[in-house]
Amino acid sequence: MIYYFCRYAPAEILEAMGAETEYLFSEGGETAEAEALLHPASCSFTKAALEAILAKDLGAEAGEPGGVLFTSCCDSTRRLYDVVKRLYPDRFVHMLQLPVRQDEAGLALYRQAVEDMIRAYDESFDAQRLAEIMRQAQAPCLAEDDEEDASVRPRIGLAGAKIPPSLEEAVRAAGAQVVFNASCSGQKNRFYLPPLRDDDEGIIEAYIRGVFSKYPCMRMITGGERAEGLKKMAADARADGLIYHTIKFCDNYAYEYADMLAARAADSGRFPDLPVLKVETDYTASGAGQLATRIEAFVEMIGENSMTEQKCLIPRTIALGIDSGSTSTNAVVIGPDGSAAGTATVPTGAKTLQSAALARRLALEAAGLPEDAEISTVVTGYGRAGISFAHDAVTEITCHARGAYRLFPEARTIIDIGGQDSKVIRMDGQGGVADFAMNDKCAAGTGRFLEKTAGALGVPLDEIGEAARAARADLQISSMCTVFAESEVVSLIAEGCSEADILKGLCQAVARRNEALLKRVGAGPPYMMTGGVARNAGVVAAFEALLGAPVYVPDAPELAGALGAAIFAGEIEPL
Repeated sequence: MIYYFCRYAPAEILEAMGAETEYLFSEGGETAEAEALLHPASCSFTKAALEAILAKDLGAEAGEPGGVLFTSCCDSTRRLYDVVKRLYPDRFVHMLQLPVRQDEAGLALYRQAVEDMIRAYDESFDAQRLAEIMRQAQAPCLAEDDEEDASVRPRIGLAGAKIPPSLEEAVRAAGAQVVFNASCSGQKNRFYLPPLRDDDEGIIEAYIRGVFSKYPCMRMITGGERAEGLKKMAADARADGLIYHTIKFCDNYAYEYADMLAARAADSGRFPDLPVLKVETDYTASGAGQLATRIEAFVEMIGENSMTEQKCLIPRTIALGIDSGSTSTNAVVIGPDGSAAGTATVPTGAKTLQSAALARRLALEAAGLPEDAEISTVVTGYGRAGISFAHDAVTEITCHARGAYRLFPEARTIIDIGGQDSKVIRMDGQGGVADFAMNDKCAAGTGRFLEKTAGALGVPLDEIGEAARAARADLQISSMCTVFAESEVVSLIAEGCSEADILKGLCQAVARRNEALLKRVGAGPPYMMTGGVARNAGVVAAFEALLGAPVYVPDAPELAGALGAAIFAGEIEPL
């Protein structure tokens, strides 16, 4: 078996020489062996790819043809090739040199590289067999194994760096249809099939020209061809949104995404005029829950924005919303008039189902309802998937927007800071999400950040805001990492800085750490803050100073998500 990673890898030519080929996807596993064999600066995809190659044990079947076909995509790939070549000197480990331009000169270089590969494999090449493989492989330009269904909305396009299988699965699990995959891992319709001459020269020319003339690789600088190609694919597929994937520490795709945002801000028309969600992964299994939340929220946002009926309908019945967060689980019962009839907050703990059941019982009791009452229930928050008694689940992004709109309809930007994540939501003025951004892989700027850093002072979490009011100086807490910031607080204590000044510095640090999220969504006033951290007057004051505008805080900011879930539950047909 010959494994390959790139759509420019001429796998069909290897097949025409009798080889079996397989596009090697890789993600989710440990990278300990790869860390030991590769340079520390190698990208996360390269490490995951090496782990996948090692798992195949290329040297196990002596005498059987097999190996890995690389393409010269980047320095990390070249270093990966060096390692695999050293590990498996007797296998077919080949580097196909790619040109850097997609023009006639580049085409000639690509053809030469393919011919070099044929000689390196040292097998007879059958052009007629290649022609047959090309004819059999023709298919509509859809994502792998996807059948177009006009009734499934929204329709999502994928672009950017190699799309991990889990990301594509998450899009489908969220109820969307993948209508094209313009990333490096998009494998359908790899080549055109122009009229073939009967001679071998005509067959290989048709194959090479077809593969090379498709949507260009990021490394092939071709002016605006990538932007134009992406725009055409989105229009042809009637896409409702675009998910753009980048790999951690891979700058090229991050630059293209930035160019896309700049072009859209300038209204240049170069890129598709669609909602875009940027997703960055590191090809490990970590962060799967946060990734699913962001994709589900994006799908919900597009679906909500395409609704023709009025949002935030008055509930048809008594309803219950539960927000299962990382720190606390909140429940709200609303009546037919939309007002809160009963609420409850309990610690989440290790068992989300039990904490949700307890919050439900307490909220029903507060509303004067029996524990066995039949009531429409919607859950939200990171623990939503584990709450089996709910009738539906909605992401916390959408629920906070809906709850915030009920509490403060004038709000256009919601700042939600919970125990372990932060979100900024730009509202559309009707209770829907226009855009959102999440700090979902680091505790910096969250309630956990305040808890850990203030813990070094021995100050309880609920006393930080009041204690910070006595500050007389502005201290900069510069460390971005929660752990390092805690050490910085210890150093400030040793230097004799006052407790109040340090606490004020921590509150300002929370605001600064969320400033990038505010800029990313194009935030503007009026501002509203939800989540438990909104009860901290010091943090609210820090945001007001940063934004130069007042920030509205409801009486029970931690209940906004559960309130939004209850509103959704009230829109369910009566049980």
